[in-house]
Amino acid sequence: MLIDLQADALYFQALENGVGFAIHQERVMNPKFKYHFGARVKAGATLGDDCWELSAAFLHYHARTCRESWGQLWRLHMGLADLAISRSWTISNTLSINPLWGLRYGEIRHKLKEGPAVCMKNKFFGIGPKMGFEGIFSLCSPLDLFLRGGVSLLFGKIYVHQDRLPLKFYDEFHQNRAMFESALGLRLTKGCFYGQAAFEIYLFPGQNQLAHFTHVPGKYVTNQGDLSLHGLSFGLGACF
Repeated sequence: MLIDLQADALYFQALENGVGFAIHQERVMNPKFKYHFGARVKAGATLGDDCWELSAAFLHYHARTCRESWGQLWRLHMGLADLAISRSWTISNTLSINPLWGLRYGEIRHKLKEGPAVCMKNKFFGIGPKMGFEGIFSLCSPLDLFLRGGVSLLFGKIYVHQDRLPLKFYDEFHQNRAMFESALGLRLTKGCFYGQAAFEIYLFPGQNQLAHFTHVPGKYVTNQGDLSLHGLSFGLGACF
């Protein structure tokens, strides 16, 4: 049995629409989203001699942005836990494809504050199936190019708490949420060890469920804003 252990440092920028907090000189003021570090760990084990691998992975990311002159604070906490099974298929001497199937648990929480009187929270947690693939193209020994993509569909609960007079409410409801991800990178292998670097993108459609007023007095809508992350990952691993 072959054991594969990997740890990644993430340097991502989180972006979210629908979180404008003021209008200044006819322009909507949005948080100044910055890059922050996160982490991901993965452990896998091959099953027998037919190239099947069972793996578990956990990703944690936290972001925060503040515009003190406006009294604005935006904060994000995200955790993803995956359990998957995959198999490597050799297409040619230089190309292999690894499809995977599994289960994902996801938890995403973000908060928006506008001064001491306004506090809005949006949380989601759920579980569901995940599927994806990784394609590995050997450029020249020991350097490989890899492309990874995946989609998951989580069933869970959305929690919204909004304290922004006169719009003050609390809501909970169940909903399905799709998550998309992709990565493109290089992997350098030396014996039992490898290092890799990649550009990655995550997309969470409709994650923002905070409410905003319309031009009609007393009417409001949820904005269905999207949350996305993008940036670089740097990983080290060992197989033994």
